Amino acid sequence: DLRRVYGDARPLLAADLDDPDHPGLSRLWAQIRVARLTPANLVADLAHPARATRLLASPGLDPLLSFLARRPDPEIAPLARLPLFPDTRGTARPLAPTADGPAPAWRTPDSALGQWLQQLPDEEPPRLDPALQASHDPLLQRLGARTLDLERVLDHLAQDDVRLSDQALVGLHHALDRMHLDLPPRLGARLAAAPLYPTADARRL
Repeated sequence: DLRRVYGDARPLLAADLDDPDHPGLSRLWAQIRVARLTPANLVADLAHPARATRLLASPGLDPLLSFLARRPDPEIAPLARLPLFPDTRGTARPLAPTADGPAPAWRTPDSALGQWLQQLPDEEPPRLDPALQASHDPLLQRLGARTLDLERVLDHLAQDDVRLSDQALVGLHHALDRMHLDLPPRLGARLAAAPLYPTADARRL
């Protein structure tokens, strides 16, 4: 499996020289200290920009994630802070905040709110590519991908430079209607105070 995952990204012994059916060769490689590639090497290589570029070029992200999904959590935990995960614009982002990297990408919730988010332009906050999330969501959640829930949406809308169109606001109202929310008082108060309600004279309350 690891050989297929690496493809041409690293120089590897020919497959017929790395065959467990030939224990004599295995002993030879151990005696002359030929390094053996492990899943831990793969995680480390993904943190190395040049090697990560080669791995992502071939075989690509999908088989890498499929392989890594079978590894234990402590081994794959560093992936969360690496810019490996494309957003809706194709920009590779981490899943967790980093000191000097790009902003992390968010999971879209499987709800009416998530359907509304997917209809918005590809703007901030960055959201994970829908195909990536559909294919690898269990792994993404194991890695700590954060979900863009209603409270996070309100955090985003509270920024001074964010303004939804009237059409997007109507879509949000419809999403909230379908969600049948049982809001905690604090979140209900935030929703009531947010300027999300167009008036007949084109103001927002």
